[in-house]
Amino acid sequence: MKKIACVLLVLLFSVGAGAAERPYRNTVSIGVSDNLIMGTVFGVASAFGAAFDALADSTVTEFDFLPLFSLKYEYKPGRRRLGVGAEVLYSPFITNKYDKYGEPSDKCVDNIVMLLADFKWVYFSKGVVELYGNLGAGVCSIDFEDFAPSFQINPLGISLGNGHCSGFIEGGFGLKGFVSAGFEYSF
Repeated sequence: MKKIACVLLVLLFSVGAGAAERPYRNTVSIGVSDNLIMGTVFGVASAFGAAFDALADSTVTEFDFLPLFSLKYEYKPGRRRLGVGAEVLYSPFITNKYDKYGEPSDKCVDNIVMLLADFKWVYFSKGVVELYGNLGAGVCSIDFEDFAPSFQINPLGISLGNGHCSGFIEGGFGLKGFVSAGFEYSF
């Protein structure tokens, strides 16, 4: 009798877990990220460069960053707990140069483009709430001239919404920054 009760409980929980999963395999999302990591890297580089420029009595360079905008496609095979996809990210950044008197001497707008392969693991799905983590790795380019590796690790992502439309917020570390948010559509 205990064995039958255990089997029924396991079946009940497995059916409940399967019913809570979202039934759609394809997802397209748009989002925005804070871009703090890249801004910090270029800010530190600018500070060191400014120190050497001040010694040479020449120009000073400052960088202004805008958020990263993203477009992502994801496919969930099998039980829909795993997802694989690709993400394209874009952000312009502005380089301001000043002469030795502090007057603006040059302004340049460059473009950062990142392409990441993405792996997602859903570790909780119940009703309209989904908790997940994701990992992305790929390349980053400035004006399609210089290429460097890029990555993003988000151990905590929260998605809220019905089967088709939902909003998400992710927290992690990488070239995208610390926080990403956006909307996704599943079909």
